[in-house]
Amino acid sequence: MKLEEHGSLWAFVNVLSIKSGDKDIIRFFNTANALHKNFYENEMPKEAVEVSAEDIEKLIEKLRRIS
Repeated sequence: MKLEEHGSLWAFVNVLSIKSGDKDIIRFFNTANALHKNFYENEMPKEAVEVSAEDIEKLIEKLRRIS
């Protein structure tokens, strides 16, 4: 599978969430998206980034269990 656009990432995450029955995949991917945006805009305080990073670790664990 080749995902070339940001929108296709969201579609893929949506399918993973539906097939696994795990809505947290969407929630955590949304956090990843916010961190990606913050990389360019630098709006989030350090503490918010640290809390968000914890969710990304959870997302990675969930994705590893799917594959």
